[in-house]
Amino acid sequence: MVLTKKKTARQTETAPLKWQEAQTLLKLLKADDKHETRLMFALGFYTGLRISDILRLTWGQITSGPEVVVIEKKTGKSRRIQLNPDLQTIIKEARKWAGEHGALPGPGEFLFTSKRGPSIGSPLTVMGANIRIREALEEYGIQTQNASSHCLRKTFARRVYEANGRTEDGLILLSQILNHTGPAMTRKYIGLTREVVAEAYMNL
Repeated sequence: MVLTKKKTARQTETAPLKWQEAQTLLKLLKADDKHETRLMFALGFYTGLRISDILRLTWGQITSGPEVVVIEKKTGKSRRIQLNPDLQTIIKEARKWAGEHGALPGPGEFLFTSKRGPSIGSPLTVMGANIRIREALEEYGIQTQNASSHCLRKTFARRVYEANGRTEDGLILLSQILNHTGPAMTRKYIGLTREVVAEAYMNL
């Protein structure tokens, strides 16, 4: 009997959005009163949390002050996050809209919940969040490689790196924020390694 190695499809890395694209998307979602989906994107863009951590957030966590402490599900590490003023505004608008179109969410309620089926009221699943994110990107004509919830975190990461002058110090800072093991991991995560290789070919 001859055993053959099973071939696996090459995974395509998720690409970040350009910051201007991210801001445009948030404006379009607001204009269409899609405040819940807007809040999901905004939390990813402005905090860099993984979607698994965003889906476990409650209204009490994000409305009790300008700071949120999250224990990351994947790493078990604690992250203390300052809520950007723009994000605080989006949170207030989302909560106000929810109150005007149903019951005002209580502090212990999850931000994103299942709206139908036996799991109604329970936290939205990662799969459900990915579907919502892909549908929003497609609806507004925003194209990105391998669209998924991961593009939110990568958009945040790329924005922090660029806002800090694309420097090594900025990379170190970003590495600490993302709880990476070091700058080398972060460099690969935001696609710098791939860009450097591409530039090497172009500069021959």
